[in-house]
Amino acid sequence: LAHTHQIEGPYGYCPCAQPFDDASGAWASTMDSWNIRNKAAKQQALGAKSCGFPGMVLFDGLLDVIRNGSGTPWRSQLMANFHPTYYGMMIARFGPESTFT
Repeated sequence: LAHTHQIEGPYGYCPCAQPFDDASGAWASTMDSWNIRNKAAKQQALGAKSCGFPGMVLFDGLLDVIRNGSGTPWRSQLMANFHPTYYGMMIARFGPESTFT
């Protein structure tokens, strides 16, 4: 996720890094597009420098198409959202409700 968590990292520090990661995690746990398309997008514009941001926005759009077109309820689960070094990492699971047990 954000690549600006540490001042000594290659991209420096931005106070927008944690809010970006938080918004991304909120999106991954709820599939609420507002979190990625607005909250995270604002932090990205401020300098979060997330290389994965475009992919998350594309995936969010794909989820809209799948969920709205299939009639099958989907679910997500945020499993991890940390920044052990200068960049954040997230693990999340997305799938039809029936695949979550």
